[in-house]
Amino acid sequence: MKLSRLGVIVFGCLGFAMAAQANDVLLTVNRPMKITYRIAHKNQNSQPVFGELQSIDVNKNVNVPVSLDNYDRAGIVIVSVGSHELPPSANQFDQPKQCAMTTDNTKATGALELTLSQHSINCRSYGGVFG
Repeated sequence: MKLSRLGVIVFGCLGFAMAAQANDVLLTVNRPMKITYRIAHKNQNSQPVFGELQSIDVNKNVNVPVSLDNYDRAGIVIVSVGSHELPPSANQFDQPKQCAMTTDNTKATGALELTLSQHSINCRSYGGVFG
């Protein structure tokens, strides 16, 4: 009887740990730069909810954990790269071909590759919901 209770406790804890696990977005850059972004969340047929601005210095690549927090989708939206701010038309959340990464329960990882040159910013996405 004690062994079966222990099994229920272990599986219960394991289920909680799996539910609390964050999705991941890998940011990759061609040279060291500061990236400013917002964490975004969204449920189906609703407007996105954006978090506060966050900045991170990236030398080559960095993994950004993104929790679903009981939403259907979560990810990041790039606001600026280096000192260059992206136009609002380039950083919409939960839309294909944007400088953003959307993840969900089935596609929990993705990557954004940012290339900064003297006159332009190139942003490519891999994986995630639209990858």
